[in-house]
Amino acid sequence: MPVTYEIVPGIFSPSGLSEKLSAFGLLDESPDRWTRLREKLERLNEECGAGQEVKLIWLARHGEGYHNLAEKKYGPGIWNTQTARENGDDEITWGPDPLLTSLGEQQAASLNEAWKIALKDGMPSPEKWFCSPMRRTASTLEITFRGLLPDGVKPLFIENIREHNGVHTCDKRLPKSILASAFPNFDFLEPMEEEDVLWDPDHRESEEELVARIAKGFEQVVEQSGTSRYISVTAHSGAIRAMLYVLGHPPVALPTGGVIPVVVRITTKS
Repeated sequence: MPVTYEIVPGIFSPSGLSEKLSAFGLLDESPDRWTRLREKLERLNEECGAGQEVKLIWLARHGEGYHNLAEKKYGPGIWNTQTARENGDDEITWGPDPLLTSLGEQQAASLNEAWKIALKDGMPSPEKWFCSPMRRTASTLEITFRGLLPDGVKPLFIENIREHNGVHTCDKRLPKSILASAFPNFDFLEPMEEEDVLWDPDHRESEEELVARIAKGFEQVVEQSGTSRYISVTAHSGAIRAMLYVLGHPPVALPTGGVIPVVVRITTKS
């Protein structure tokens, strides 16, 4: 079924987190801003036509990984033409599927504090959590929502919301069984192959291919979210760039550990 998206403007800053991290870019600065937000989303959903719904989705980029550190070390030119094809050097291992650096862990911990402050202030909590099946995204989600995930709730790995794929070893997924062992509190959207069948050592996705895959992945997010209106997605810079394009949102260059909330009107045509 074809799905279309429309950003509902005027609620969050289009550039993501504001200077006041705890506000998550919410434009309303009144004392009852989160109550007003909930009421607005309720009203927007009441006004929806057949096949329409409005959701608030937090798009989060993972914290700094060792591949980000390596790109800083070598510079974008050498990184993209040479070193990104390798697994590492004498100092850094960046592929496949690199871990978070200590800075990346700190960035996720800072987000955890920001979430705690905002939730205490009345911000609604996500009801569903979705994640790219990579260690850097899963670790970011775990640290960000440490102590905040309801008992029994498992984030869902979705293959199609992975990073811009191919050639760069940092974007090659580990075997499914290794991820399942490392992150036992996550579920997998099936079918997902044991080995990474998407990554190609000789072909990097074009922007058009990336957008087409992410569009499919976002439809899976919408489908799996069901009637939930508050959704968390943890992914990557290129993946989020493509998501924003699919949603019709202005481009945003999120830093590592960055978050951009979007209010989206979703129309599903049968």
